[in-house]
Amino acid sequence: MISMDHSQDQLRNHSQDQSPNAFRTLTSTVQHANPYWEYRLDRYELWNGNEADYWYAHTHGSVFVIARTDEQCFVLTEQMRYLNKRMSIEFPGGGLPKDVDPAEQARRELREETGYEATRWTKLGEFNPMNGLSDELCHVYLAEGLKLGTAQPDPTENIAVRLVDEAHINELCSTNKIWDGMTLAAWMLYKCGAGQRQ
Repeated sequence: MISMDHSQDQLRNHSQDQSPNAFRTLTSTVQHANPYWEYRLDRYELWNGNEADYWYAHTHGSVFVIARTDEQCFVLTEQMRYLNKRMSIEFPGGGLPKDVDPAEQARRELREETGYEATRWTKLGEFNPMNGLSDELCHVYLAEGLKLGTAQPDPTENIAVRLVDEAHINELCSTNKIWDGMTLAAWMLYKCGAGQRQ
């Protein structure tokens, strides 16, 4: 049985071996572009000198907002997701336009999807939602000091807003009623107290 300390050393050593210089981009071409992302093909060199192709989606990033009320409830959205043809319970969020500050976009997404505005913002961290398929980084924020206004969702969105306490969110996650990966990852950042380290 591996001790915890030994396991942590293994993780540190493994990460040190994976230098960013292990890969070198030779060429990068856009195969398709739309207002939301680009489909790219890179030719790159591996650490052993061999070359390979990599197809992936390039985006400017995304934002997710964990909005907490003074009563310790959290603002969730519920909407139909086209690709899976299922209702999805999620934190407010969306894509990050080019050259837009993530914090500014987080404020916009919270206001447009839920009508809430916040006076206190804390960045909890970042994650890549699917690092084998995309270079996207999602920026996660905790929003507090909430004040309710009027939501202005995108014309393609039909969003219901829910206020849910922490225990209920944990239950929704453990029973797989929350199945959106970005919501699950954002909640993990919040639960781990990542905001205390920013």
